[in-house]
Amino acid sequence: MMTYWVMIALPFVGSLWPVNRSTLSRVFLWAGLTVFTLAIVGLRDKVGGDWVNYLEAYLRISEEGLGPALRNRSIGYGFINWVSSVMGTGIYGVNVACAGLFLFGLLKFCLHQPLPCLAWLVATPYLIVVVAMGYTAQSVALGFVMLTYVSFLDRRYWLAFLTFIIAVLFHKSAMFTVVFFVGAFAFGKDHISRIKSTLKRNTLQKNWALLGGIIILILLGLQQGPGLYSTLGHYLFREQWHSAGGTIRVLMNAVPAVLFLFAGRQIVSDDRDYQFWRMVCIVALACIPLLFFNSTLADRLSIFLVPIQLFVFSRLPLLFDDRVLRKGTVLSIGVGYGAVQWVWLTYANHAYEWIPYQNILLR
Repeated sequence: MMTYWVMIALPFVGSLWPVNRSTLSRVFLWAGLTVFTLAIVGLRDKVGGDWVNYLEAYLRISEEGLGPALRNRSIGYGFINWVSSVMGTGIYGVNVACAGLFLFGLLKFCLHQPLPCLAWLVATPYLIVVVAMGYTAQSVALGFVMLTYVSFLDRRYWLAFLTFIIAVLFHKSAMFTVVFFVGAFAFGKDHISRIKSTLKRNTLQKNWALLGGIIILILLGLQQGPGLYSTLGHYLFREQWHSAGGTIRVLMNAVPAVLFLFAGRQIVSDDRDYQFWRMVCIVALACIPLLFFNSTLADRLSIFLVPIQLFVFSRLPLLFDDRVLRKGTVLSIGVGYGAVQWVWLTYANHAYEWIPYQNILLR
């Protein structure tokens, strides 16, 4: 269990560290934290709730080849399994590749926040320990979704489009995040005039490229739609599906969602950013009544809403001008998420699949 405490202790110390570090030292520290986490997540051995299922999927793909891998429910994950089987790196090669993709998205998202170490700390108990080690394919989708969030808010729409497509190829449930982007456009001020002015500024080639992108998105929806419908039906109509911790995780998203809805204009000034995160908050709160109908569906969809925790809590200390209050807020958030990790490791129904932690480097 000590491994998990080291994972959360490192960003906690970084959150309380003086901010006036050199660029070189920041690069060194972030590289060290990322590589350390990559080794913990990617080289784990028999750790995680679906370890056996993922191993069976790898063995099946290694025997049957590329065709079945691409017909897999998760095309991206199937392709990585096939590449790893060809290279002979086994399930560990799959896990390292998936962990690397997830952590790249998480790193980009955290560095986009004003207190990146605090954002990483918030991500540790659930996104890194539970999702990255337990839901491998969906964790990669989440990594690319976080890249999509960052690209979209930076107005790099083509990159956002590309990362969104890749996310869907790793897990169909990522398609549900499109409501955030639509909402940000629909409720932003003067959005229609902005779109018209953008089209006027663009060259004919760019507008044709935009049309092509929309067509690709529609075709992807048609191709992935039946599988997504089947997956949703699988969650909705099978009574034995139940997520014991779903309520807690949905409520964890609800807390920063409520904070943002009350103090969003103080947290973020840009209207497009505000509208985007407001949509995330509304959907996060909408997952609460969904719990009464299907806790597992609410839990799995809420995975893509967890970045609201990173976004809000990494900005919350900055609402206070007093240095002591800022440090106290950081400390409170760190202790709170440390408590979350302790509760999960101690009382979660499936915690035994994470404990004791094993790594192929420690054999």
